[in-house]
Amino acid sequence: MKLLLNKDNVIIDIAEDITEVEQGYFCNNCIYPYTIDNFSVVEVVEVPTEVKPGKYMYENREFKLNPNYTEPINPEMEIKGLKEKINLLQQALDDLILNGGAV
Repeated sequence: MKLLLNKDNVIIDIAEDITEVEQGYFCNNCIYPYTIDNFSVVEVVEVPTEVKPGKYMYENREFKLNPNYTEPINPEMEIKGLKEKINLLQQALDDLILNGGAV
């Protein structure tokens, strides 16, 4: 198994085969251009099931959690929260208008 790492050793992709092509590295039907980052490829015997690109790093022959990783935002939950805030703001505006601007 091979790992594509960025310059900070964050795992960018995991694949059986990572091929260097003219434009960069090709793996999992994607080309990672040289212009984006200074990539390196590391071959490992096994990748633990919990290891995910972006979430983990590979340093000194060890898989480590990436301290800069943040979970992706769930769009449905984000929209729900924004709708709730809009409703609260609308209520506050309605109160201001009905009370003639007095707080």
